[in-house]
Amino acid sequence: MNHEQIYTQLPQENISKSPERKEELTPVIEPVVQKPVEVADDSLKAKEEQLKKDEIALRKVRESLGITKPEDSDTQDIGVDTASERIEEEEQEDYEKILEWYKKAKEKADRFIAEIDPDYSVEIVNTDSRSDNGTNVENSISLYFNHTKNSKLSWTMSIRMNDDYLNNRFEDVVKNIYNKRIHSEKENIANDAEDHEDADDDFGYQELPEIEGKEKSKGEAELRIIELANMITDRLRSKFGLKNVPVPDRAIHIIREADWSSKGTASYIEELRAILVKEPEKLQIFKKKVIHEMLHLKSLNILPVVLNEALVEQITIESMKLISDDPYTSTECSQSEYLQEKYKDHRTENGEPLFDEETFLAYVGKDRKLHAESFTYKKERRLLDGIIDNIYKKSGGMFASRDEVFGLFVSASFTGNTKPLEIIDQIYGSGTFEKLKQTKDVDGVEKVLGI
Repeated sequence: MNHEQIYTQLPQENISKSPERKEELTPVIEPVVQKPVEVADDSLKAKEEQLKKDEIALRKVRESLGITKPEDSDTQDIGVDTASERIEEEEQEDYEKILEWYKKAKEKADRFIAEIDPDYSVEIVNTDSRSDNGTNVENSISLYFNHTKNSKLSWTMSIRMNDDYLNNRFEDVVKNIYNKRIHSEKENIANDAEDHEDADDDFGYQELPEIEGKEKSKGEAELRIIELANMITDRLRSKFGLKNVPVPDRAIHIIREADWSSKGTASYIEELRAILVKEPEKLQIFKKKVIHEMLHLKSLNILPVVLNEALVEQITIESMKLISDDPYTSTECSQSEYLQEKYKDHRTENGEPLFDEETFLAYVGKDRKLHAESFTYKKERRLLDGIIDNIYKKSGGMFASRDEVFGLFVSASFTGNTKPLEIIDQIYGSGTFEKLKQTKDVDGVEKVLGI
């Protein structure tokens, strides 16, 4: 499906050519620690709210990396109530074990923190929060290093629960965090007001203990691809009269393959304005992932989750077309065309065709096997296409084309104006759009729409 209309107002010059490298785009590769807790010293409530936000952000990072996957419980031969009780008991036992490690860490920190800065106190923070979609988030434990005179020097952190870490690394990690805080605070004080208004300020320190030692440094090609991704996504924002949101290099974290165990390969952590990407084998894959996650960052994500992912992926496809001849991935693309033509009848281990119309890259992997990368959210995009078709056909000539209907969804996603989408209620029945907001998967959307 073509949706070229959403790009018709964009400048048509060749945006794929290598842009001039600007001095301010020099990569900032820093050790990672968590973003400081910025709260008013005299406001306990504000502290608690900030800590809750930080814990939600930390949990999302851990889930993205797959480092806190809960163990499956065997409940086949016992009743539901008994199974729930067993799970609760096991969770309580795990929680108590974790708490003991944090008590050890606090005791150790109490012994050395005064030498670093006597204005710090160390607390164990236990928060019970709710996620953005309203579901419960289980208790999370962190250490809170509270600076009593300057909240910008405060932070929360996770620990590794083993004696080697506590005895040999923990104090050095804390000192490193403190030194970074002091250095950053001095830089902030030295900056004038214009510097504070710079777009990069919105992305904070980008310091997370969860990815310390797990990041891969960005090369020149990755940095240029980030430039291109910023360019194409900001040009879409400009279509709606919105200002540019340049995502700095430091806000995109490439995590080494060995340290990524989650099923997904990229994620956007809204609370930290950070993008995590699993280390890809090819630059073309990196480009696709960065564009997709940047679109999440630069839009409002207010559509029902299924339709939102479909929309973002469809815009990603169109964006990839506009920068298909960039010089950083041109060799990979040429090789991909050759491989798809030569092995067009290649089958997977399951007997399915390896390539289809959704394939954007074919390559020979490190395992010496032939691989294909395809665009994702196919079911979601088919569903969105069906909704667009239905609106276009049943709207009584209100729209000149299907692309115009598609543009309603794009506009709502970037501007927040969902009023034009009330057409959904006219086509599918009153209250349909509100019901769609409560859905979490394709089946749920189909049930609401009665298809």
